[in-house]
Amino acid sequence: MDVQSGEFLRIKVQIAGRWYPLKIKRSDEQTVRNAVKLIEDSLSALERSYDVASKQDLLAMCALQLANKLLTAEKKQQEEAQNLEFQLSEIYSMLDSGVQDIPSA
Repeated sequence: MDVQSGEFLRIKVQIAGRWYPLKIKRSDEQTVRNAVKLIEDSLSALERSYDVASKQDLLAMCALQLANKLLTAEKKQQEEAQNLEFQLSEIYSMLDSGVQDIPSA
Protein backbone atom coordinates (compact mmCIF):
# COMPACT_ATOMS: atom_id res chain seq x y z
CA MET A 1 0.00 0.00 0.00
CA ASP A 2 1.48 3.28 -1.08
CA VAL A 3 0.32 5.99 1.31
CA GLN A 4 2.02 8.63 -0.81
CA SER A 5 -0.14 7.91 -3.88
CA GLY A 6 -3.16 9.57 -2.34
CA GLU A 7 -5.19 6.39 -2.57
CA PHE A 8 -4.33 5.49 1.02
CA LEU A 9 -4.20 7.50 4.18
CA ARG A 10 -2.98 7.11 7.73
CA ILE A 11 -5.39 7.88 10.54
CA LYS A 12 -5.50 7.33 14.28
CA VAL A 13 -8.64 6.09 15.97
CA GLN A 14 -9.42 5.80 19.65
CA ILE A 15 -11.23 2.77 21.00
CA ALA A 16 -11.76 2.18 24.72
CA GLY A 17 -9.29 4.92 25.57
CA ARG A 18 -6.44 3.57 23.43
CA TRP A 19 -5.16 4.98 20.16
CA TYR A 20 -4.65 2.80 17.11
CA PRO A 21 -2.84 3.92 13.95
CA LEU A 22 -4.40 2.63 10.75
CA LYS A 23 -3.46 2.70 7.09
CA ILE A 24 -6.68 2.64 5.06
CA LYS A 25 -8.02 3.43 1.62
CA ARG A 26 -9.11 7.04 1.43
CA SER A 27 -12.54 5.84 0.24
CA ASP A 28 -12.93 3.76 3.44
CA GLU A 29 -12.26 6.58 5.90
CA GLN A 30 -15.88 7.39 6.71
CA THR A 31 -16.79 3.72 7.05
CA VAL A 32 -13.89 3.16 9.47
CA ARG A 33 -14.85 6.22 11.51
CA ASN A 34 -18.48 5.03 11.60
CA ALA A 35 -17.27 1.61 12.79
CA VAL A 36 -15.25 3.24 15.57
CA LYS A 37 -18.33 5.22 16.64
CA LEU A 38 -20.42 2.04 16.60
CA ILE A 39 -17.88 0.29 18.82
CA GLU A 40 -17.61 3.24 21.22
CA ASP A 41 -21.42 3.55 21.45
CA SER A 42 -21.71 -0.18 22.09
CA LEU A 43 -19.02 -0.03 24.79
CA SER A 44 -20.79 2.89 26.49
CA ALA A 45 -24.13 1.06 26.46
CA LEU A 46 -22.55 -2.10 27.87
CA GLU A 47 -20.75 -0.10 30.55
CA ARG A 48 -24.05 1.47 31.63
CA SER A 49 -25.92 -1.85 31.59
CA TYR A 50 -23.42 -4.12 33.30
CA ASP A 51 -21.14 -3.81 36.29
CA VAL A 52 -17.95 -4.67 34.43
CA ALA A 53 -14.70 -3.05 35.51
CA SER A 54 -12.43 -4.60 32.89
CA LYS A 55 -12.12 -2.89 29.50
CA GLN A 56 -11.08 -6.26 28.07
CA ASP A 57 -14.36 -7.82 29.24
CA LEU A 58 -16.32 -4.92 27.75
CA LEU A 59 -14.45 -5.26 24.46
CA ALA A 60 -15.13 -9.02 24.40
CA MET A 61 -18.84 -8.42 25.06
CA CYS A 62 -18.88 -5.73 22.36
CA ALA A 63 -17.17 -8.06 19.87
CA LEU A 64 -19.71 -10.79 20.63
CA GLN A 65 -22.61 -8.38 20.21
CA LEU A 66 -21.34 -6.99 16.90
CA ALA A 67 -20.43 -10.45 15.55
CA ASN A 68 -23.93 -11.67 16.42
CA LYS A 69 -25.49 -8.70 14.58
CA LEU A 70 -23.28 -9.38 11.56
CA LEU A 71 -24.14 -13.08 11.43
CA THR A 72 -27.85 -12.34 11.86
CA ALA A 73 -27.73 -9.81 9.00
CA GLU A 74 -25.82 -12.27 6.78
CA LYS A 75 -28.37 -15.01 7.50
CA LYS A 76 -31.25 -12.65 6.68
CA GLN A 77 -29.53 -11.57 3.45
CA GLN A 78 -28.98 -15.20 2.45
CA GLU A 79 -32.65 -16.04 3.13
CA GLU A 80 -33.76 -13.03 1.08
CA ALA A 81 -31.45 -14.04 -1.78
CA GLN A 82 -32.89 -17.57 -1.75
CA ASN A 83 -36.41 -16.14 -1.76
CA LEU A 84 -35.56 -13.92 -4.74
CA GLU A 85 -34.03 -16.87 -6.58
CA PHE A 86 -37.23 -18.85 -6.02
CA GLN A 87 -39.39 -15.95 -7.22
CA LEU A 88 -37.23 -15.48 -10.32
CA SER A 89 -37.42 -19.20 -11.04
CA GLU A 90 -41.22 -19.00 -10.83
CA ILE A 91 -41.27 -15.99 -13.19
CA TYR A 92 -38.98 -17.75 -15.68
CA SER A 93 -41.22 -20.82 -15.58
CA MET A 94 -44.31 -18.69 -16.25
CA LEU A 95 -42.55 -16.88 -19.10
CA ASP A 96 -41.30 -20.15 -20.55
CA SER A 97 -44.76 -21.72 -20.49
CA GLY A 98 -46.21 -18.51 -21.99
CA VAL A 99 -43.68 -18.59 -24.84
CA GLN A 100 -44.49 -22.23 -25.56
CA ASP A 101 -48.18 -21.32 -25.88
CA ILE A 102 -47.47 -18.81 -28.67
CA PRO A 103 -48.25 -20.38 -32.05
CA SER A 104 -45.40 -20.54 -34.56
CA ALA A 105 -45.75 -18.41 -37.67
